[in-house]
Amino acid sequence: MEESIKENIFYRAKLFIEDIGYFSPFGAKMNGEKIIDVMAYKEFEETIEGVELIDLLKGSFSKDLKAHKIHAAGIAYDVIIEIKKSESIFKKSDALCLITSTDGTEWTSEYFPYRLIEGKCIWQ
Repeated sequence: MEESIKENIFYRAKLFIEDIGYFSPFGAKMNGEKIIDVMAYKEFEETIEGVELIDLLKGSFSKDLKAHKIHAAGIAYDVIIEIKKSESIFKKSDALCLITSTDGTEWTSEYFPYRLIEGKCIWQ
């Protein structure tokens, strides 16, 4: 079940990365076999801080998961991580951070580095 959400999020993130080079936090939720993409925004404001968006999505998904309105949820956001190249050398890389939950209480984080090469998103 979570795999379907992950595939959906990777597909959407790849589109955003290839189109504009990055992405704002977004999510997806699963109700039965149906996956619903979720984007958050505020009326009359141009931008929302990324942390605020993540908290908004996580709070909404947690509430729905605990009430058994949905079965799984995932949130993706763009980060920069350090990847260990050798014992003392680290390299910075853009990455997708994916947090998922099936109960609204426990959230699991995973990081997926990527590079944008000639307009194509390459997962590392």
